[in-house]
Amino acid sequence: MADQQIGVGDLSLQELKQYLSALEEEIKQLSEHHGALKQGRERYQDSRATLEGLEECSSGEQMMIPLTQSMYVPGTLKETKQAIIEVGAGYYIKMSTEKAKDFMKRKMEGLTETMNKIEKAVQVKRQQAEVMQMTARQKMAASQPPPSK
Repeated sequence: MADQQIGVGDLSLQELKQYLSALEEEIKQLSEHHGALKQGRERYQDSRATLEGLEECSSGEQMMIPLTQSMYVPGTLKETKQAIIEVGAGYYIKMSTEKAKDFMKRKMEGLTETMNKIEKAVQVKRQQAEVMQMTARQKMAASQPPPSK
């Protein structure tokens, strides 16, 4: 059996409210996912900038190593041409800083592409919600008795 499309105008006011509520929840979830992707992209940007700064350092240089966002320990830089990169799912690979920067760039591009798709989906869903809200207002106005003279 083929899927049938039903026009927004054919829905009852109650059905419109239900669909609108579901649509708003979907928009909220997509927006939250977009925010998480944006944070991930920013982490890759920070990592790439750190790798670029690492190239300017020399072996044996003293530095503070972050253990948390507010706790550091002193350390000595041993290697400036290679880094160990987390590639996902708890896997780490040692690679040159150039390859690591390229890896970060590809990850940022992938996240940006996904974010753009989500932004477009949210825009479409917001337009759909506007149509549903307008239709609901029209149905509510039509159900009101006409003003008496």
